[in-house]
Amino acid sequence: MYKRREDELVTSDVTSRNILYYGQRHRVYPFLEGAVAKSLQRGIAFRYQVGPGVAYRIYANRRSYLRLGAATLYEQSRFEGHEFENYAGTSAVITKWREQLFLAGTQVVPDGRLRLNYELNYQPAFQGHNLLLAAVGGLELPVGRYVALRTNFQYSYETVVLTGKQQGDLLVTFGFTITNIFKPEKEASEDED
Repeated sequence: MYKRREDELVTSDVTSRNILYYGQRHRVYPFLEGAVAKSLQRGIAFRYQVGPGVAYRIYANRRSYLRLGAATLYEQSRFEGHEFENYAGTSAVITKWREQLFLAGTQVVPDGRLRLNYELNYQPAFQGHNLLLAAVGGLELPVGRYVALRTNFQYSYETVVLTGKQQGDLLVTFGFTITNIFKPEKEASEDED
């Protein structure tokens, strides 16, 4: 996200979260997660997280799924200052081991004209009072066979922030996705071949 207001840089945030799953067709399967972030709003110069986890598939078919997961993540955050709210340390670099618990899902409305995406992500630190919380909800409306308009509502919260920075953010974004989730189901006669 990038935003300027007149001559002032207001937002310059980058977030990338990548998950490598193995054996998603099984009810329980492992994954490896890696994430990087930079946030002008939070005063984070660079953050990374990496670690293994396991997911439990509650429900899944071609158009919808629901899963629970847990991971152990190593995190290092380099801040643009060293005076924090709710943290006694004075270093601009904070390293933590975190437990991650999440619930994620996608549901396609029965007529196939709308898809709902959601994820709740809870990350307490193993040591000290340091919590990350994120909730994302999205709606997709297809405009073609592979393209859909998308809007996301994202709430994030951190207990440890630089002095003068907000602990919580609510963002609404608009864009598009390239997907094939809205393709019509195959006819029964096609499945028998």
